Amino acid sequence: MVSAQTIEKALALHKAGNLQQAELLYCSILEEAPQNHGVLHYTGLLEIHRGNFTKAIEFILKAIDLEQNEAKYYGNLSVAYIQSEKGSEALQAIEAALILEPENLDFIYNKGAALVKSGQLKQAQKIYTSLLEIPSYQPLALAELAQIKTKTNQYDEAIDYYRKAVEKGVNTAQFLTAFSLTLERINHLEEARDIAEKAITQDANFNLARYALGKSLERLNELDTAKQELETFLSNNPESTPRAEALYTYGTVLDRLGKTERAYLAFSEANQLAATSPAYSKLDGAKFLARIDKNLAFFSHERIQKITNSINVSPENSPIFFVGFPRSGTTLMERILGGHPDIAILDEKSPLNSVVSAVHKMTNRNDYPELLESLNETQIIELRDLYWQEANQLTGNLNGRTVIDKHPLKIIELGLAKILFPKCRVLVALRDPRDVCISCFMQPFAPNPAMANFLDFKKIGITYAKTMELWLHYRTALGIDWKEYRYEDLVSDFRNTASEVLEFLGLDWHDDLESFNTRSIGTFISTPSYRTVSSELYTVSIGRWENYTTPIAEINEQLAPFIDKFGYNRGHYSQTEYS
Repeated sequence: MVSAQTIEKALALHKAGNLQQAELLYCSILEEAPQNHGVLHYTGLLEIHRGNFTKAIEFILKAIDLEQNEAKYYGNLSVAYIQSEKGSEALQAIEAALILEPENLDFIYNKGAALVKSGQLKQAQKIYTSLLEIPSYQPLALAELAQIKTKTNQYDEAIDYYRKAVEKGVNTAQFLTAFSLTLERINHLEEARDIAEKAITQDANFNLARYALGKSLERLNELDTAKQELETFLSNNPESTPRAEALYTYGTVLDRLGKTERAYLAFSEANQLAATSPAYSKLDGAKFLARIDKNLAFFSHERIQKITNSINVSPENSPIFFVGFPRSGTTLMERILGGHPDIAILDEKSPLNSVVSAVHKMTNRNDYPELLESLNETQIIELRDLYWQEANQLTGNLNGRTVIDKHPLKIIELGLAKILFPKCRVLVALRDPRDVCISCFMQPFAPNPAMANFLDFKKIGITYAKTMELWLHYRTALGIDWKEYRYEDLVSDFRNTASEVLEFLGLDWHDDLESFNTRSIGTFISTPSYRTVSSELYTVSIGRWENYTTPIAEINEQLAPFIDKFGYNRGHYSQTEYS
């Protein structure tokens, strides 16, 4: 029979951090008494401390099989599930713990974490808010609320919670690193750097802080130091979760230092890792390309005329649809136009998404876009009303402002836009196709079927060609008013290019347009362009493709017609075009 003293000795070693010796004792105890649920639980706890969460779950489940009335077993099982990113299992375990001990504040706190992992952020927020009333839990609750607000893109509130948590003494390297990354995301760069440095001072072995520091240093143009920090992070984290994100930043640093061959390798590895991630592995980029092909075949001039002529009630107002291929400068122009008091911009939250969903329900058909021919006038008016209802919700109140529905890849849905709003206008951002494709390869986009094509350079070329072929078709088939402008013209001749765009929109110049970069500080911007729109205009990105001629050669055949059509023949930029 195992003595209590032996178990106490093993526990003492465990608590002292001598995990190897503690494990040896636990194993010897279990050899003699394999049904000892207490030691099985402690062994599981040891594996949690080691970061071996799968093993931890196995040991704790064995303990629970032998003893179902120990609340702490379920509590620690929930911790292991949380660390394994298994939110529903964690929630089930912590609920079992709370049945046994409903007033246990540690369990209530862990329930918040389980809710976060299972995506139930509102419920988690309620729990952490209630814990603010308990002084001993207030610092931890503030820290958790900061990270919930970050997850929901409520960055002003997140920063407020981060600061309050720091004031209450929360200063772990993990927390400070999360704080730094949040600050960088809304362009508070000096503070982001300082907080990351504090995290490293707090725990030099917490390697994620190196990534946070490297990220802010790159933004602050301290490239050599950024390179060192990122290399330290990457060399010590061969399989860590943010490795792909760090490689994108590292590639950017190498690109800016002129080490373009190494930069391309970094971007390639980043994209390969992203492609195997759970978020991307479930996506089929071919579906997006097939959607383009179907739209190209369906939206003929004759068919559009037939549908629009069947509608007798024309809308009093129409939005401006602002589109272009990603990385063509739409976010920069959005930030510029956002300074105009008579403009309301829908930042990549186009109501067209809701309209498409409503069309499917309305017709009880899945054959989009062919189903559009079955819509009657009443249904189209209903869809139009749905569009404006959502636009009002997104902007607060339109108050007669010009609505700009900005979403680059909604360029493929301009046929639907024409049916809803026969008099709509379209603003199109252009950029050298070669620079666009290189830039797309360098960015960590949010996963969706379109972006799934951006993880392979050849597929980027194919996607660009198909998308812009559809745009050229729309130019003549839809019978819409449109204007193209060039990113290159905007950064080299800001005032004239912006004035031309305003003229197309029917608006006068406003001096606040020039403060676009300062307005971006402290503001959440949902696209990868958040890095650049807080800076002054610069031309270094023009012609970047010339440093990547080898990969460009692989897609030049796809890009050549558009290089010519859009006036990007070497050394020659023709004037922008209007309809």
